[in-house]
Amino acid sequence: MLISEVPIGRFLSLAKLEKGLIDQKPLEKEVNSLIDLINHRSQGQSFEEASNSLLEEIFNVRVAALNWMAEKGYNFQDYLNGVNDHIAVNLSIAPYSILSRASTETLIAIQEVTTSIYNSSNQANASSHFPSLKVDYQSLLSALPYLFPAKAFFYIKWIDSSLQFEFCQILSHLVLTKQIELPDGRIDELINFLLDATTRFGAYASVIGLWTPNEENEDKLLNRMEILAAAIAHENGKKTTSISKDQLYTLTHSPN
Repeated sequence: MLISEVPIGRFLSLAKLEKGLIDQKPLEKEVNSLIDLINHRSQGQSFEEASNSLLEEIFNVRVAALNWMAEKGYNFQDYLNGVNDHIAVNLSIAPYSILSRASTETLIAIQEVTTSIYNSSNQANASSHFPSLKVDYQSLLSALPYLFPAKAFFYIKWIDSSLQFEFCQILSHLVLTKQIELPDGRIDELINFLLDATTRFGAYASVIGLWTPNEENEDKLLNRMEILAAAIAHENGKKTTSISKDQLYTLTHSPN
C-alpha cells in the first residue's frame, strides 16, 4: 500500500527549507501550511496529541506529494537517492546527534519493513514510476471496514502509525536544520514518540500479514516490532491475514 509504505516526511521538510524544490504551487502551499501547523501545534501540546490532530492533513499531503512525483516521472529509487543526498549534507552539521541518530535508525527500520512489503506485493520495482493515487484519508477510513470487517481496526492503526512517524520525521528534520528550536526535554520526548511510532508501524504491518519479521534479524527496533506484534495478536486472539493486489488497487484508486 504505497500510501503507507513510502515515508516522505524528510522530503516535505526539505521543500520548506529549499524553495523551488516543488515546482507545483498548490502542493508547495499545502506543504508549507502543513509544516506551519506541525510547528504551531507542537508548541502547546504533546507530540502525540499534535500528530493525532493532523493525521488527515499529513495523509492528504502525502498523497498529493506522491501524485506530484508520479506526474514528474519519479520512481522509488530516484526518491531515495535525492532525499538521502540532501539529508547527508544537512545532518553533517546537525548539533543534535542523538536526534539525528534516532531519525536515521528509525527511517532505516521503516524502509526495511516497507521494502519487504513493496517487493512481496509485486506492486513495482525500484525503477518503476510512482502510480497515481485517488484516495483521501476519510475515504480510506470509510472503505476499510467493508474491505476488512475483522481487520479494519488494525489497518487504521497501521496507517495512523505511519502518519505519526511522518510527523516525527518532519519535526526532527526541522529541528536538525534549525528551522525550529526545541528544548532538550522535548527532544527526548520527540525521540521516544518517534521510536514508539516506528515500532507500532512494523508491529501492525506484521499483525495484518503485510510483513513477516526475519527471525535472524538482530536489529533492536525490528525486534521491538516483532515483540509488540506478538503481544497485539495474543491480546486480540487474532491471526495474521494478507491483502490481495486487487484489494490494494481498489483501496488506493477508489474515487473520493
